[in-house]
Amino acid sequence: MPKKILIIDDDEESLKLFGTIVKCNGYEAVETMDGLEGIRLAMAQKPDLILVDIHMPGINGFEVFKIMKSEPSIRDIPIIALTVYSMMGNKNGILRAGFDDCIEKPIILKEFVKIIKAHL
Repeated sequence: MPKKILIIDDDEESLKLFGTIVKCNGYEAVETMDGLEGIRLAMAQKPDLILVDIHMPGINGFEVFKIMKSEPSIRDIPIIALTVYSMMGNKNGILRAGFDDCIEKPIILKEFVKIIKAHL
């Protein structure tokens, strides 16, 4: 059974791109454009890895991360931040916040896949 990756990103094009890459690499992709729905899906489906965009309307990636890490049933799932802001020096802040890793957008395909594989 393939590993399951939950992708949470409010940008529809990014969500489709990440989902396609995940599927092409042999993983199952569960996708949502909403942070609260992402939390619900994580609790219901227990993915092996979660990718979450930092800047989303409503509940942002930091808030999603905080809620997920407070839930005993999903707190041990690795969570990787998706953000353009890491290019401006915020990657260390994201990692200090507790995220397992950070992927810069726009992505570099080989790096994206390498980071995902490293956390599965």
